[in-house]
Amino acid sequence: PYSSLNPRMTTGQILTEALKVHEMCQDAEVPGRLAALMDLVQLPQDALEKYPHEFSGGQRQRIAIARALAVEPEVLIADELVSALDVSVQAQIVNLLLDLQERLGLTILFVAHDLRLVRHVSNRVAVIYLGRIVELGDSETLFARPSHPYSQALLSAAPSLDPDDKGRKIHLEGELPSPLDIPPGCPFHVRCRHKTPKCTTELPELRHIERRGQVACHHAEEIENA
Repeated sequence: PYSSLNPRMTTGQILTEALKVHEMCQDAEVPGRLAALMDLVQLPQDALEKYPHEFSGGQRQRIAIARALAVEPEVLIADELVSALDVSVQAQIVNLLLDLQERLGLTILFVAHDLRLVRHVSNRVAVIYLGRIVELGDSETLFARPSHPYSQALLSAAPSLDPDDKGRKIHLEGELPSPLDIPPGCPFHVRCRHKTPKCTTELPELRHIERRGQVACHHAEEIENA
């Protein structure tokens, strides 16, 4: 929100531009739509007359969300939505979006590296490695029983409040390959402790695993039972 809002335009002008460019309503209806958008993102009506520099980071993010909602989307893509905000503000913005999701029937695609946020907001989770989905499933199952070796390592690296949770982290070896030069076979094999010769030559497809979800790993069943 620090770079996506025009500093020379008021909040009202920013939102009006979205409404007019996408022909969302007649000119006479614009004031009413602006007022409704302010109510949706829980900002006071006088915010419409102010410029971006007069707001905090969390308030700017609310304006950006209001601009996205102005075009009445069915799907909202939230890419690292709260990464630039203080922790206390992050919770406010996340709770706002969850409320909007329920009120407006939105589908929200969260893209995030913060595993706590992912677990809090998501119904379904996709784990991506080098641009490919390696595991896909409902949130509770994936966090409780990750099937792909990368998912397992990712979740084991998350901070824990359990004082007895020592020495359980999975340490990946090697470096992350370049996305411009992805290894043959399974892209994760160069860092995987379960790799076999098959992993170095055959790319695993995303497939269903009983009582879990979908995983792109040749040896998911053996890893689960190991």
